[in-house]
Amino acid sequence: MPSGENYLARIIRDAGGDFLWANSSATNGLNLSLDYESVYAIGASADYWLNTGFARSLSEMVNADSKHANLRAWKNGNVFNNDLRMTPSGGFDFWESGAVSPDLILADLVYLFHPDSLPAHKPVYYRQLH
Repeated sequence: MPSGENYLARIIRDAGGDFLWANSSATNGLNLSLDYESVYAIGASADYWLNTGFARSLSEMVNADSKHANLRAWKNGNVFNNDLRMTPSGGFDFWESGAVSPDLILADLVYLFHPDSLPAHKPVYYRQLH
């Protein structure tokens, strides 16, 4: 999980989001080492779930762990993964070209959190899981 010091926490805040671990200090590089129960306890009431790893759908997520269906973001369908663009070798382009295109990541996140602010935006990295 990114810590509050991580660039992902910053870009979520810049996009108008409220990163739940914004006030946390890193325990592993710029990240946090957290167990599932800790994340579940805090994240259960989150409005959005971003960067779901290799999950391709909501059903895939709930098949991996049925508790996911209890999360507010999952119930409301506000689950987004950063796998819209893949590299030729099957990697997430978010981690490749996104490193030099933070403006595109920011635009995607503004669009997800505040769609009326950028109605013509077409996401580059993020897609909604169904």
